[in-house]
Amino acid sequence: VFTAAKKKLPVIGLMIHDIGLSKHDLTTIASPTLVIVGKKDVIKLTHTLMIVHQLPHATFVLVPKQGHRLAQTDAENFNREVVAFLGGEKNDYP
Repeated sequence: VFTAAKKKLPVIGLMIHDIGLSKHDLTTIASPTLVIVGKKDVIKLTHTLMIVHQLPHATFVLVPKQGHRLAQTDAENFNREVVAFLGGEKNDYP
């Protein structure tokens, strides 16, 4: 049990420590940026949207019925969104 918890420490650290990016820092990112989250994500949607609104070239995708691990639990949809973003397409969910 303790070994499994130790492996998760770096991820937990990201959740509780500020990584040092300010809102201003986000506004200086000139590259197109995909922000993709699950509707049931543990990260509050308001926090995600704050990030999206600071990024000048952000594409926001909210995937229904998915959580924080959507790349693992719904790899097909996640990959489709990434490929569409890289190819300049847009997918719509019902």
